[in-house]
Amino acid sequence: MDSISGGNFRDYVSTHITETDRWALSMRTFGSFHNFMHELMTQLVRHGESAHPERGEVPDFTNRISGGQWGDYRQALEDAGDGSPWYEFVRITEIMHDRIHHMMYKLMAYAD
Repeated sequence: MDSISGGNFRDYVSTHITETDRWALSMRTFGSFHNFMHELMTQLVRHGESAHPERGEVPDFTNRISGGQWGDYRQALEDAGDGSPWYEFVRITEIMHDRIHHMMYKLMAYAD
């Protein structure tokens, strides 16, 4: 699946999207959506850490969890044999995050 990093998407939008029309607003909003996804994942993993400490080690990160770190968290739960609804939620969130990066790539391809 084609993908682009959040930083590369932000750089693209900052450099190439200078208009103020609905398309430009959509591109900027999608970048904000991606940032909110990471904020959500950060809050969720901190919740999981405090509410379910028995469910695997949370990856070491400072202010914001990366997609790779979220994947490490999901993998730790999987390796521990966690088949709980929490694990399923973590797995689906990882898929959703990957799809956001795929969508950002497609938005850039469409814009060019």
